[in-house]
Amino acid sequence: MDYDETYFAYSFPYTFSRLSRLLRALKEDGAITQHIKDCTPMCKSLSGVDVPFLVVTSRVHEDDHHLIDASEHEPDSIPVQKSKKIVFLTGRVHPGETNSSFMMEGFLRLITSPTNQMAIELRKRVIFKIVPCTNPDGVIAGNYRVSMSGNDLNRRYQSPHPQLHPIVCAIKKMIAEDCSFINNIQRNL
Repeated sequence: MDYDETYFAYSFPYTFSRLSRLLRALKEDGAITQHIKDCTPMCKSLSGVDVPFLVVTSRVHEDDHHLIDASEHEPDSIPVQKSKKIVFLTGRVHPGETNSSFMMEGFLRLITSPTNQMAIELRKRVIFKIVPCTNPDGVIAGNYRVSMSGNDLNRRYQSPHPQLHPIVCAIKKMIAEDCSFINNIQRNL
């Protein structure tokens, strides 16, 4: 008994493998694939891991999925705006904060549900762009707060380095492109 080892976890583990299994299950469910688009990889991480990226909305596989479609709504509930809002969600920037992965899993299950009325209505009005794991290298390596470059990625958004913080650069680029795209749509409506 003097040689027993006891380990304590700061939080309940959530592995990158678990996330990968969840994403694979969502993409294989025929009832879900009509409103989920796998855009993986958003980019490659510093160590070469494909960074998962999903788009969830109604009519996601149609070219005009960014527009509100009156045929999806009751006549008295058609939104006033012509284009859908975009919501960006990212999770797990700090590898040790596994609670964010559990929350992201719950959100993904909710927003992709083919039967949940709230999710169905949200998908008609909103485009969800989701990066469920912003720091896969740190998660895989077992880091608590930092990436493979030894940086806290939350502190790199102002001026990320393309080689050291490729995921932050990709997220910023995606947001900038979507803002430009939306501005162009609104000018043309």
